[in-house]
Amino acid sequence: MLCSARGWRCDPSGLLTHGKPPPSTFNYARDIAPAGTRTSEPQGGYVLWVELPPRVDSMRLYHAALAQGITIGPGYMFSMRNEYHHYIRLNYSYPWNAQTEAALKTLGEMVAKMA
Repeated sequence: MLCSARGWRCDPSGLLTHGKPPPSTFNYARDIAPAGTRTSEPQGGYVLWVELPPRVDSMRLYHAALAQGITIGPGYMFSMRNEYHHYIRLNYSYPWNAQTEAALKTLGEMVAKMA
């Protein structure tokens, strides 16, 4: 189920231990994601699905992000029918730090340019 938050969730307090991002993670997401971006609301695990604006191709974003040293899972990887072209999957099992924040900010800027 997707919620109406406009972006990625990140844990500013450090490593997530229970697999569910705390509600405060929406605050950072709102600052970096373009309008039309929605996220899943995980109840466990360490991945977050992000629905990007329809004009954003996740494979194109993947290659642009990879050139900057940022890895994402393009939605195409998770479909046998070439679906989810404007979805990405993010892993949030890492501790929050300045490098993570900078990478997400860069990713948000890339998405905004493609949208």
